[in-house]
Amino acid sequence: MLAVPAHHRLVSYDEVSIDDFRHEPVILPERRTRRHSHDLTMNIFKEGGSMPVIAQYAEEKQTILSFVAAGLGIALVPASYKDMNADGVKYLALTPKKHVEGLPLSAMWHQGNNTLYVRSLLEILSDNIDELTREL
Repeated sequence: MLAVPAHHRLVSYDEVSIDDFRHEPVILPERRTRRHSHDLTMNIFKEGGSMPVIAQYAEEKQTILSFVAAGLGIALVPASYKDMNADGVKYLALTPKKHVEGLPLSAMWHQGNNTLYVRSLLEILSDNIDELTREL
């Protein structure tokens, strides 16, 4: 998803491609703290044949959305951000020219912990992997 300020020129679009926003200032996390999110943004721009104009680095979801709402830039964000009810932000579907790998879905547990709860969680994740990763 592309998060844009509520009064941005792109708000009338239902979906956007890199061609629509390649020259816009971008808010993104630094690679050292949020490697996957940073790399995903960089890869989308790279696949679109450009480099982002980085306006601001921000680590936390709410900070990123606050910067977007304040008009400091746009941000490429997971679809789950739409549920955060950020005033002053509109979310647009993204249509990259090529498939761009999303964020990985990972599960971790203590080594040797093979309880019913762990097995059940892993079964749920495995049975629903397509649905869970569709919009990452």
